[in-house]
Amino acid sequence: MEAQLSLTRVAVLGLLATLTLQLSAFAQGTAFTYQGQLQDNGNPASGTYDLRFGLFTVESGGSVAYGYLTNSSTAVSNGLFTVTLDFGSGVFNGTTYWLQIGVRTNGAANFKGLTPRQQLTPAPYAIFAEAANAAGLTGTVPPGSVPDSSLSPDVALLDVTQTFTGANSFNNNISLLDPTKTIIFPATSGANSPMMAMFSSGTANADRMVIAHSLIYPNWGLQYQDSSDKFNFLSGGTPVLTVNLGSLSVYAIGSVGIGTANPAQQYLSVHGGVNIDQANDNGGFINNGSTNGYGLTFGSGSGEGIASQRQAGANQYGLDFYTDFNQRMSLNNSGNLMLDGNDLYLLEGNTWNGMGYRSSVAGVSPSGGEGIFVYGLDAGYLGTRNPDAVALTWDWHNNVTAYGEYLVVNGATPVYAYIGDDGAGNDVQIGSQKSGITAVSAYNTADNAYMHFYCSSITIKGGADLAEPFKISAAPAAIPPGAVLVIDEQNPGHLKMSDREYDTRVAGVISGANGVNPGIQMQQQALMEDGRNVALTGRVYVQAEASNGAIMPGDLLTTSSTPGHAMRVTDHARAQGAVLGKAMTPLTGGKGMVLVLVTLQ
Repeated sequence: MEAQLSLTRVAVLGLLATLTLQLSAFAQGTAFTYQGQLQDNGNPASGTYDLRFGLFTVESGGSVAYGYLTNSSTAVSNGLFTVTLDFGSGVFNGTTYWLQIGVRTNGAANFKGLTPRQQLTPAPYAIFAEAANAAGLTGTVPPGSVPDSSLSPDVALLDVTQTFTGANSFNNNISLLDPTKTIIFPATSGANSPMMAMFSSGTANADRMVIAHSLIYPNWGLQYQDSSDKFNFLSGGTPVLTVNLGSLSVYAIGSVGIGTANPAQQYLSVHGGVNIDQANDNGGFINNGSTNGYGLTFGSGSGEGIASQRQAGANQYGLDFYTDFNQRMSLNNSGNLMLDGNDLYLLEGNTWNGMGYRSSVAGVSPSGGEGIFVYGLDAGYLGTRNPDAVALTWDWHNNVTAYGEYLVVNGATPVYAYIGDDGAGNDVQIGSQKSGITAVSAYNTADNAYMHFYCSSITIKGGADLAEPFKISAAPAAIPPGAVLVIDEQNPGHLKMSDREYDTRVAGVISGANGVNPGIQMQQQALMEDGRNVALTGRVYVQAEASNGAIMPGDLLTTSSTPGHAMRVTDHARAQGAVLGKAMTPLTGGKGMVLVLVTLQ
């Protein structure tokens, strides 16, 4: 930046001397105002700049005598700026100084010195006049030549506004003759002294009226008791309202109205809102006499009340209800009601009907852990939308009755298992309300084992054969439903697909061909439960071929040389022990599916 400064003005400090009144000179301070113009390449600069000022005793060269003073972020508008400089006391004592000015853009690293230095004109040397001795000045001051503002505060004036400084004492009453006038204290924004002091010293002074009605009625007004740190509002000498500074309490004789002039019969009547614990100090307890819980309490020493925990904790910003200083019930900030481990009785004085929290219940095995406990003297009921519409009941014999068509259990999957009655079929239904669930198990979860099922008869509507799972040798997944299987002598307990005629090892047919599923499946849990279901009896579709003649209903079927297929028996001698069953549908030629009644022989 190429810039130059021109000095346009330096503020002049006045010199005040005393005359015959021998008044002290008013202190002017050591600061003065400097105004300048900053140009950038010959044009008036505008913006924010950092300016640095130093005093030198030579016009060029040399070292700085006083400074540097840095004025950061100085506003420059149309080239003009104004700063206040204060190099301290004792600087301007007659010595000639040049002012060195440096400038940089706001926040830049280095200052650029402006030349030439500016010689300071005599105006700042007026500061030197403050130390001048005017004690020898005498003479007569013409009337009106010294304004009241220039006189000492100790000079009493008549019929004018006057300011007193220092400590002033009066030996009698101070009276304002004009009732429209008042005593006004100056406004302040910092530390200050009391407007009035009741005592000069001591902490056990006699009681004193701070403000009284008048000298005729001195016992009506505000009194201070120094010995007990109390302010009393007196009515004919009797306290009606007391503010105890020592115990931090306020108490009154008679009713108190807040926001209303007619408290009626209440001791405290509030018109408007009441805020308890505005400072948010409650830490989760009620006032028990030794710790202040900042809440609403009743009586003295019994511990009933309502409080709101304002500090961080389990029920911050909720409502807590107390008896005997113990939290009994809470309403949290989300609107949830908590009994804090206590029971809810539905009738006053009746502990036989209610509900509560239990971590365990006697006589129940397993206990089930934590949960809700609902109880009644003789019975209990759970209702639905209509208050008298019962969904579930229980009696004192521990019998539970569910009302409605179904009792549904979602389950972990969920499978929506149910037991119920839809009103048709005159039967008890056990099943699922979820599509795709096709099995019902009788299972003991404690023993991790299936259970026996006893009944007089069973009607099966989902299958037509009796099957048992067998392990299959040689890629069992590639063997299709309807394939004929034989015993695998190389792998005890396994089956394999048939591949020769009249095989006496014939064992059965893979169940499930043409959508005909097993009606009964037999397996031994943990021992014989793996493999493919093989139809051992009943009706099942089998792969067949007519190379040994057309198959007609009633023909005996045996194994074929075509892997996994059956054929018609024509050599009954060879068929001994190799019969698969009897055909129930025909196959006139080629290969196809034949419904067979499996009867191994």
